[in-house]
Amino acid sequence: MTNLKGSEKQITWASEIRNANIKILERELKEFEGREVSEKCSYEHITSKIKKAIADISNEQTDAKWWIENKNLANAFLSRIKKK
Repeated sequence: MTNLKGSEKQITWASEIRNANIKILERELKEFEGREVSEKCSYEHITSKIKKAIADISNEQTDAKWWIENKNLANAFLSRIKKK
């Protein structure tokens, strides 16, 4: 994971937010992977997007303030991909 930039307080808070978003996405990924096995169908179109989102979250956005302002990113992302 890339280091965040901002004040010490912002970085601490933003790190918690980023980690929480990653955990939400990882939990959802495991759920869809489990459904693939139990339902014997493919959710590749969803699991690939979730995997990409986890990688992007981990590496691309480094501004602590951005994370604080976008703390519900994972839920918004999941809502959007489940509608498609």
